[in-house]
Amino acid sequence: MRKIKFLACFAVLLMLFSVAGSRIINAFSLVTECQPVLDEFSNGDPMSGDRTFNITFPPGGGTTCDTLADCPKISLPSGSTVFSVKVDMVIADPSSEIKTPYIWIPVTYLPDGVTENNKLKQVSINDCGVIETYDVVFAPSRTYVVPGGDVWVASETGTDVSKLSPLTGTAPAGGTCGNALCGIDETIYLCPADCSGNVCGAVGNEPCVKYEVLGNFSPAIVGGVKGITGDFDGNIWTGNCGDLDVSKLDKDTWPTFKLVPDVNTGGCPFGVIGDFFGHVWVSNRGNSLQCIDSSTGVLRNVDIINSPYGISVDKDSNIYVSCYEDGTVLKYDFVTGNCPGALAPSSIYDTKVLSGTGGVAVDSKGYVWTANSHDDEFYIFINPTTWFNVHPGTTNLIGVSADSDDYGWVVSYDDGVAHKYEFDDITNKFNMHCQTPYLGGKLFGYTDMTGLRLFPKVISSQGTPEAPLSSSGNFTVCSDGTGTCTNGANCAVINAFLAGCVPDESGNCEISLEISSIQAGKFTLKNLEVIYNDDVVVTTGGLIPCDRKWNDPATTWDDTESCRLCHMIILANSIINFLMKLVILITVLALVVGGLIYVKTSGDASLIVSAKQNVNKILYGFVLIFIVWVVVNLIMVLFGFVDPLGDGNWAVFSCDL
Repeated sequence: MRKIKFLACFAVLLMLFSVAGSRIINAFSLVTECQPVLDEFSNGDPMSGDRTFNITFPPGGGTTCDTLADCPKISLPSGSTVFSVKVDMVIADPSSEIKTPYIWIPVTYLPDGVTENNKLKQVSINDCGVIETYDVVFAPSRTYVVPGGDVWVASETGTDVSKLSPLTGTAPAGGTCGNALCGIDETIYLCPADCSGNVCGAVGNEPCVKYEVLGNFSPAIVGGVKGITGDFDGNIWTGNCGDLDVSKLDKDTWPTFKLVPDVNTGGCPFGVIGDFFGHVWVSNRGNSLQCIDSSTGVLRNVDIINSPYGISVDKDSNIYVSCYEDGTVLKYDFVTGNCPGALAPSSIYDTKVLSGTGGVAVDSKGYVWTANSHDDEFYIFINPTTWFNVHPGTTNLIGVSADSDDYGWVVSYDDGVAHKYEFDDITNKFNMHCQTPYLGGKLFGYTDMTGLRLFPKVISSQGTPEAPLSSSGNFTVCSDGTGTCTNGANCAVINAFLAGCVPDESGNCEISLEISSIQAGKFTLKNLEVIYNDDVVVTTGGLIPCDRKWNDPATTWDDTESCRLCHMIILANSIINFLMKLVILITVLALVVGGLIYVKTSGDASLIVSAKQNVNKILYGFVLIFIVWVVVNLIMVLFGFVDPLGDGNWAVFSCDL
């Protein structure tokens, strides 16, 4: 009977030993862990305290890596595998080339053949003067302007679109340029009389921007490319009323422009606009608002609208659609993810005119500008129920735009002129700043004539532990507005380079990031996050909680931090916890030894008594330690010391505070 009891106790002790032992063994196991997060540019500006890197994109956009010295650099361990890269790109200098100081007004044909037909007018937003005239597609209508970059023009009745790109020249040092040729070799770039508000180069070496028409492209088969826009990734989208579809011109196949399969809309896509979450919105004259996921081309009908006409987007990606027959503008709140199957307007801006509402634009303050071709009034809405209007004195007002200084522009189709207005929201009055000269022909517009939209930037390259990023060539990431890169090879990290480079004395490789942008301007890179696996066996566990090479993912603190006073508390707590585990192990071993002695007594009464006493002492000691812990824990709980450091237990410490 005694042997049976002993064997039962021995089995229980073995189970306790295995549990305690496994916890200790696991505490010192060797695992391979992904090591987040690298958050510093090796050639950034650590003196600023935010570990940033400043970059500048020229007019028309481009990349930061014309030379390797221009690139932001990061330092990663040789042989590591990168899973994701993410960094915020914010405007560093709002007064740089990010703005387009022009309004672009299409001049369509007249049957008399006398006035200027099929032209695009580059007009200064400072004084309404004409800077340059460009030959573009037949019957130009709506425009799309990349801030500080390309200008696109659609054809009202044709199948083509035109692309213009900026050129940059500088006036001779200390001299003026006037209408003479100037630039690096003084033969390439024509310097207009009015550029950036003054005579180009009056002080010397001032920037001077002129555009050139790079060519025409045919997204449609049947004439009527009514709408045109771009997405955050630089692709161009056109609404083709003749074909009843929307076409995407892929930027990565420039200059030929591969035409991605068209999206059939079932009606006339009269206007299109891209938001910052990967959607292209369509005002379809078949009385509907539609949404296309730009990455998949899937179209969804969103809402029924009576004669949709103009379409616009604000800085938060809310969509505005004018209803020609109802005299209203509908606002639809922004959406993320896939296009919605149904969406109701969140606000209705009503001009109180039965019909005739044409173009619509939203300035950076959120004020909504619109015009009515029936009462020839120019409207501004401070909110859906508060609006003011002015009569410019011209007729058939259609085109509407807002510029980078929050001035409103309205275009008269019949009279061939445009007006620039400021709205004083203190006196609630319109002030007309200037009026263009007669531009010739019939004037269209009403999509985006000034390049007001500023693209929010998240530079992101994504992978998973199962499918890490890999490529050969330059280290490249892409810039988009969603945080998720979908552009294949252009969103790759050079793991091959990391595996084959010659590491420095720290075992790291310095890699250059080539970052491209379709938008010009000065930006700051910040909040860099690189998640990678250095492919080295990492030791977890251990008592020292700080100043270690690797962070133990099992702890609630960062083990790579420099040692501070709070780490001493963690160390003491770790030692206590370790000793508690050790006590359990010693207790189990002592009981096993006591049991073996008891078995080997061979009936010797003195040895039996000694073995029993030893076992009892061991059990009494263990029970005493346990009771002390219970009492201390009860006191701490009763006095409210349950969660002093935010970890849910008074006995668990971290250095988060």
